[in-house]
Amino acid sequence: MALGIARSATVSGPGDKAHMESFVHSLRAEVVRGPTFVSDAMLRCTHLHYFRHYNLTRLHSALGFRTQVDYDRQPS
Repeated sequence: MALGIARSATVSGPGDKAHMESFVHSLRAEVVRGPTFVSDAMLRCTHLHYFRHYNLTRLHSALGFRTQVDYDRQPS
């Protein structure tokens, strides 16, 4: 907890943390595997760029091939 990050509680049943696991899989496949990061700052910058891309640009098949932002803006 030194970094202010709390571990999520485990919940039994289908769909447990599925959205987060899917995001982490995409992050690893699209960004982290391959390059060598020479500093923490470079890694943090890369992650920030990917988070923006993931939410603002990347089309998600589970959201009808829309961006996360477009999906969140639609009326409920």
